[in-house]
Amino acid sequence: MRSGITLDFDTADRITLLVLHDQLKCLRKELEDFKEGKWLHPEDVVNNAKIIAALELLIPYYGGTVEYDLTHGDVSVTITDENAAF
Repeated sequence: MRSGITLDFDTADRITLLVLHDQLKCLRKELEDFKEGKWLHPEDVVNNAKIIAALELLIPYYGGTVEYDLTHGDVSVTITDENAAF
């Protein structure tokens, strides 16, 4: 007997999008804190910037959009599927 859950592709994509959004938010926060003087390992600064760029390319693939607030360096990601339950 098989155990676990089975998700349709749309639900899996929405969950993936939420995880990617959360990761982008965390990395952006770390870089913002770094700019304000909080210590961050130099490799993490470089890697975070690279990962942020990759997430900004990947999020639209899963149906999200990346919006920028250039005055504060903030990014928000929204789910564009009107039927999303999140």
